[in-house]
Order: sequence, then C-alpha cells, then structure tokens
Amino acid sequence: MIATWFHIIQQHLSGLLNFLPRWALKRLYPIKKRIDNVAIWGDSRGVVIYLNPERAPAISGLNILVFNRLPFPISLEMIQFQISLSNYAFLEKKEQLTKSIDRNAFEQIQCMEIDLDEGHVQQLKQKFAFDFPIVSFSGHVHCKSIAGDFDRRFSFSCLALSYRAKETV
Repeated sequence: MIATWFHIIQQHLSGLLNFLPRWALKRLYPIKKRIDNVAIWGDSRGVVIYLNPERAPAISGLNILVFNRLPFPISLEMIQFQISLSNYAFLEKKEQLTKSIDRNAFEQIQCMEIDLDEGHVQQLKQKFAFDFPIVSFSGHVHCKSIAGDFDRRFSFSCLALSYRAKETV
C-alpha cells in the first residue's frame, strides 16, 4: 500500500523536475544515482557470424535494450563497444546515436550488421574452428540529461551461430 502511494506521488512530482534549476537536479540525482537508474541489457536472441561465400562476411543480431528509470528523459549520444570471441578481443566500434528515451521507458539499440574485412575473416578461420563461439559484447553508452552527462557501462555474453563454407574433401 505504501509502495503504491509512493509511486503515485513520484509520478505526479516528476513533472515538477523540469522546472528545477540544473544545480538542484545534479544534487538530487548525482552521477552514481543516474547511472544506477539506467539499466542496459543484452538482447541477443540470434547472434550470427556469416563466413559463407553466399553473402558478405558479417556479425549480426547484437542488440541492447536501454531502460531509463529516471523521472526525466535522457538522450543517447554515442555507443562504444568491443566484441570478443571466446575471450579473444576481436573488434572495436564506435557509433553516434540520436535516440531519446522518455522517463520510465526503454529503447532498443540495434547494432545491425557489423561488416568484417578480410583480416577479421582470416582471424576467425584460424582461431575458431568451432561453429558456436561465445560472443562477449562490452562497452559504454554516453547519455545526456537535464541533470548532466554520464556514461553507462554494459557487458553481456551469448552463444553465436557461425555459418561457414562447407569444406570439400
């Protein structure tokens, strides 16, 4: 019962945060509190590594979900991440973002397909002879809010499916 009333009061008072000066918001929501109220989860239901000749070599299916539990909106400016395969640092990437997340809402960031050059393909063929490598995805998202900027780190791992060319004997 108390939690319900607290939630109702919080919802009604959160609209007043827009009228508070920035220094007051920074005091109410220091960086640690802002970071703790933004959750990042890996959404990797189908990570696939394509190494077959029918299509261009790529890694696809890596997505993250960003949950904003702050009582004010945030905007996602940049994501920087590293992909590791079975504890081997494989690829680093940095992307600019233009996503905004309302208060108590979430947004999915699709990392789409990450094209692999010939050097990456050769590394995969030499170091990973198996078809189900463990993919680790770690990095940070740079966020802006009315209370100030902050970086939220994330890390998750999943099993990937690797499509390879069939070896002929």
